[in-house]
Amino acid sequence: MEPVQGEGTVKVPTLPVVTQGPVLGTLSSRHEHVDLTAPSSTGSKAALEEEWNIKVWNAGTEDGPQLVDFQSTLHCASDSIFTIKAYTYQGFGFRATEKWDDKTARLLTSEGKGKGDGNATRARWIDARGVSSFGKSGILFMTHPLNHNFPEQLRLWATGQNQGKENVFLNFNPAQEQDWVLKPGKAYTLNYRMLVYDGELSPELLDKYWQDYANPPKAEVILSQLGGNKKVLVYTKNGKGYVHDNIASSIVCIRKLGEANGFSVDTSSNPALITAENLNKYQAIILSNTNNETFDTEAQKLAFQRYIQAGGGLVTIHSASGSERQWPWFWRTLGGKFKRHPPLQKFDIQVIDPLHPATLHLPATWTWEDECYYLEHLYPGKHVLLAANLNTVTDDKKVEYPGITFGKLFPICWSEEQGLGRSWYTALGHKKEYYSDPTFMTHLLGGILWVLDGSEKLDYGKATKTLIQELKG
Repeated sequence: MEPVQGEGTVKVPTLPVVTQGPVLGTLSSRHEHVDLTAPSSTGSKAALEEEWNIKVWNAGTEDGPQLVDFQSTLHCASDSIFTIKAYTYQGFGFRATEKWDDKTARLLTSEGKGKGDGNATRARWIDARGVSSFGKSGILFMTHPLNHNFPEQLRLWATGQNQGKENVFLNFNPAQEQDWVLKPGKAYTLNYRMLVYDGELSPELLDKYWQDYANPPKAEVILSQLGGNKKVLVYTKNGKGYVHDNIASSIVCIRKLGEANGFSVDTSSNPALITAENLNKYQAIILSNTNNETFDTEAQKLAFQRYIQAGGGLVTIHSASGSERQWPWFWRTLGGKFKRHPPLQKFDIQVIDPLHPATLHLPATWTWEDECYYLEHLYPGKHVLLAANLNTVTDDKKVEYPGITFGKLFPICWSEEQGLGRSWYTALGHKKEYYSDPTFMTHLLGGILWVLDGSEKLDYGKATKTLIQELKG
């Protein structure tokens, strides 16, 4: 069925987010594909939501080739399936400058096809090259092996089309010959890369660029040097209420991480050890799945508070955000207070800061099974590292909280340079099996080592002598 003009539109509900730097530039934006004919109190209804994430950087010298990575993530905007009907034009497309035509430009696909015979064929890459102020310039368009219907069919304008003028157009189309059905609660991601260059590149080099994109080298992140000669206390005291069965596994995990990365580990669930004299032995305290009343006395709270103020490091894991629910200073120090979570499930996690040691090993979108924790009293001064994509979380109470407060992303991991020390929290880590999972263990290790790397000698001259119930600012 041909599309009918006036039945739909695309809205951009928020301003795009742009970052610039000497090496890398990024742009992210959110689009709503709106059905103008759907019954709605506003006269229209979003049927499909799309998120763009674009990265641009130099592939060589300052004047050398430029790389552009384009990622589109699609979600159903309602509880109904969304069908992208088979059609000639859709997907990822490019129309060249008017100076490129049958005489001044040429197309070449990975299968050796061109303008004359490439339409409706499949290809891993397509190179578009034509005249420019540098003589000749080109763009190599690459599609990723994990894309839907890879390698997608191409839509190319053939030789002679548009009277042979201004007729360089190409399109990777994942739904050219068959419908694409999107199901609610799932994310569908399309990835493409462009290499922008001057001059000419051989077919062999073009294919090598695609191979590098499709099969990138694996890097091993080594953080061992950060933890040397330091000591942590893993504290696991729980008050009355739910106690996770993962605590023993978390202790085993952190001990292994310490042995492999040069930091010593003591463990305790005894609040009597929360004294200034004892805490002074450690560069960081790790609250692993503590919950409810974590300290028994005001003196223990004061000792913990003064230790953090003096520069002691703090690592908090999963249900630690449900600890000390009557102590606002604790919420502010951790970054928030646990409110609730939907059932355990797989959901997508977006990496907000890919350069932190706790996220360096993760893909841009990490699909993980866990409890998606919702916190309240969130402190805006935290540096968010990971956020849950709420479009992929099944939760019948989502409209109540968090609602649209954070858009489609909810913070679930963050860090802070906190006075003289550092703090780090991850909401992940519900099941005991996670503490032997290499990806999750590396996530924990990165957080612990980052905190330890910021720990110096404790300075109690910066610490207050009385217990603070609320921390302002």
